[in-house]
Amino acid sequence: MERSRRMWLRGRRRGGGNNRRGFTVIEGVVVVIVVVLLAAILLPGVVGGRGRVPSSVRDGTHIRGIHQGMVLFAQNNGDKYPLPSLLDADNFTIDAAAENKDTTANIMSVLIYQNFFTPDLCVSRAEANAAIRVDDKYEFTAPKTAANPAKALWDPGFNADFTATNPSRIAGFSYAHQMPFGPRREKKWNNSFSSNDAIVANRGPLVTDATNAKKNGLEIAFNRDSNTLLIHGSRGAWEGNVAYNDNSIQFETSMAPETKFWSEKPESDTSNAIFPKWRDVLFFDEKDDPNTANNFLVNVKKVGEGGPEVIWD
Repeated sequence: MERSRRMWLRGRRRGGGNNRRGFTVIEGVVVVIVVVLLAAILLPGVVGGRGRVPSSVRDGTHIRGIHQGMVLFAQNNGDKYPLPSLLDADNFTIDAAAENKDTTANIMSVLIYQNFFTPDLCVSRAEANAAIRVDDKYEFTAPKTAANPAKALWDPGFNADFTATNPSRIAGFSYAHQMPFGPRREKKWNNSFSSNDAIVANRGPLVTDATNAKKNGLEIAFNRDSNTLLIHGSRGAWEGNVAYNDNSIQFETSMAPETKFWSEKPESDTSNAIFPKWRDVLFFDEKDDPNTANNFLVNVKKVGEGGPEVIWD
């Protein structure tokens, strides 16, 4: 009798143990199922939410980062934005005439080399030109293409020329910047804090003429086949982000913003005479401007005796 009782108790204990193990396994399976279901429900919403962020907003972040890098550089260099010709006076980076160094590629490469921003910030998420992609070959130390790699001040192999045939490296810059030559070098190529000075923006099309007609408004003739129109605008109109020298980023719906002007009044005129003010086309050098104070945003391919060669697409 006693033996039977002990066997009965032993069976109860074993059964209890099995029940406890069975409950733990089932509980684990339920938890896994719940997690999988939650992931299936929540992840598409998270991914979709990120996907809904407009490309213009992401571009604005890139342009802001580039401009902030320029501002930080200027704060340590007499409020001037980088000019490779002045930095590389000893020809350690490029053994060439000084004025030939101030291209878009070299300007941006200086800022990348000094860690003000990274190469991925230089390419728009909405880039419409297949020739422009993030440069993953940037050399931050002793760049091989430099005249003196050990003393180089930037990677001269960085390329911003999206028109080049068989380039050694992909074009790695999507945007346009203020022309750093002529009177604009002193007036605009610095941290002036002016809300009228455009510094970096989404690229624009080639503008061949801009007429400020008093009755008919502004008439702009431009290349309607330009890839730049597909970044944020349409074949009929340019739209894009612009960084101004007051550290603001504006999404402009016209290449001639309604709040930005240039004046016909010469700087030497100290009278109270009233001169006309015209809307400033960001990608056009208005020839009637006596002060060359209008904005002209470009990509400088090369510099030579005939002046800078700028490119559009």
